[in-house]
Amino acid sequence: MHKLEFCLFALGNLMEEKDKDLSEKLLKLANESHYYLPESDKDWQSNSLYKDLFELVESNKNPKI
Repeated sequence: MHKLEFCLFALGNLMEEKDKDLSEKLLKLANESHYYLPESDKDWQSNSLYKDLFELVESNKNPKI
């Protein structure tokens, strides 16, 4: 799972209780982004977003990842 896919998936899971419709759309987008092939992790400009979401998912009591 590349960073873009993970971030979309994490946001979709984190939004599930607040906005079911948005959550479903983000999860579908994460699924579609699975086929996106970044040239390298260096192309990812938002490492802080990735790290923040990773930490948030890790600290979640019921992670779905």
